[in-house]
Amino acid sequence: MAKLAKILDRLLGWILALLAAVMVFSMFLQVVGRVIIQHGYPWTEEMSILCMYAVVFLGAIGETARRGHISITVLESMLTNRPGIRRALNIIQDLATLAFALYTSYWGLESLKIVQYQGSPNMEIPMHYVYGVMPLSFICISVILLVRLGLTVAGKENKGWRAS
Repeated sequence: MAKLAKILDRLLGWILALLAAVMVFSMFLQVVGRVIIQHGYPWTEEMSILCMYAVVFLGAIGETARRGHISITVLESMLTNRPGIRRALNIIQDLATLAFALYTSYWGLESLKIVQYQGSPNMEIPMHYVYGVMPLSFICISVILLVRLGLTVAGKENKGWRAS
């Protein structure tokens, strides 16, 4: 399982790097077009926005996998000598995050029904592909949290999949 997690983490890293490169290139092209050619490209800003949207939600998957999200760790720090209570706290945190991820996945999938016939203004990309990134990301986050909860309940040390 750790090997699969490492492969998926690397794949996600490459996808995020590619999206960031496309975002930077399209903004660079827009600046060059406006300054040198005196004509902007209508699709570059939209491309950058769509890439940023994907980077945010896909990046959340990786951060969840390695416990990289911002958190208040004062209770965890106080409970270093009480591993049972600390484990219970981790379970409560993961359950709360899982509830949010499942709720967001459900409503994200429901919203796709509304936007399925819309296209983006300049590039005419079907918007259900664009907005599909959000529920897909939260479904992946839910799977990660379920695996983490299983490991935590089983009593296995779980610092995150990327931890070495």
